[in-house]
Amino acid sequence: MEHLGRNWSENGTVLSDLSSLFEEEASVLKNLRIMSYAVICIIGTLGNVLVLLTTRKRRMRTVTNLFIANLALADLAVCILAIPISVAYSSLGYWPFGTMLCKTMPYLQGITVSASIGTLVAIACDRFIVIVYPTIKKLRVSQTWIAIAVIWVLSALVSIPVNLHSEVVSDDIDGVKMAFCMEVWSSHVARNTYSLIVFLVLFLLPIGVMSAMYLGIIIKFKKLQPTQEATIRTHKKVINMLVIVIVIFAVCWIPYHVLFLYLDEAGFTTTKEQTILALFFQWLMYANSACNPIVYAVCNLNYRREFLDMIKCIGES
Repeated sequence: MEHLGRNWSENGTVLSDLSSLFEEEASVLKNLRIMSYAVICIIGTLGNVLVLLTTRKRRMRTVTNLFIANLALADLAVCILAIPISVAYSSLGYWPFGTMLCKTMPYLQGITVSASIGTLVAIACDRFIVIVYPTIKKLRVSQTWIAIAVIWVLSALVSIPVNLHSEVVSDDIDGVKMAFCMEVWSSHVARNTYSLIVFLVLFLLPIGVMSAMYLGIIIKFKKLQPTQEATIRTHKKVINMLVIVIVIFAVCWIPYHVLFLYLDEAGFTTTKEQTILALFFQWLMYANSACNPIVYAVCNLNYRREFLDMIKCIGES
């Protein structure tokens, strides 16, 4: 939920880290960095739009596919809203977009991340119930829409602190007054407490719950009779795809949050290396939004067919 520039200093002593870094950055490296974000935006936007379009077909409107479409919606929002503004901010080294966007963009990013995590947990719970407890009444498509709405409402609520504490802070950098979009808290303890709660409740806990769910599914698979091999094979393909999605999510997001937890404890006294590391972890975090459609295309025959059909139709038109 943190964004680049978040609490780089409580008293303005290290607000110049980003601007100094980008003054030193070679134009070639800056262009490569911008191009790498452009690739994420293009792949992520096109891929997630394709995922959303597949749900227009009735046969693709299963409970799992609707949750996947919700995940794609969150990723699409990141690609078309969060990434362009974040790249502009980090490239310029200051915030040119005013107070309203300073409060809105981190809040929207917090909502999309929370919605993604909530959706992944919902998918894991649904698969766990369907496979481990097949006699329990399954979630219907109509109920899935309600679950998705609840996920977004809860995501909006848990992200409110980001909106309340995001402010435009001005500081003199080498005699020039520059603006930065940051989270401003009443105390170091309050900031650290919120960061830790976010990391535990929105990352470690969900990953632990999902791991337990999928472990339970694997154990159930081993207990099934050989006569149920066809059922096992069908479920395994879906489960393998979903586990890959979760692993990629964890790999892309946890390093960024761990780094900022460390910087929180260190009082945000940053070195040039830590600033560069933060930029790389931010890129990795955003890259997650482009990864999921690729996973669906590689691991799921139905999605692959739908993607190819739509691409073929676009080509013919």
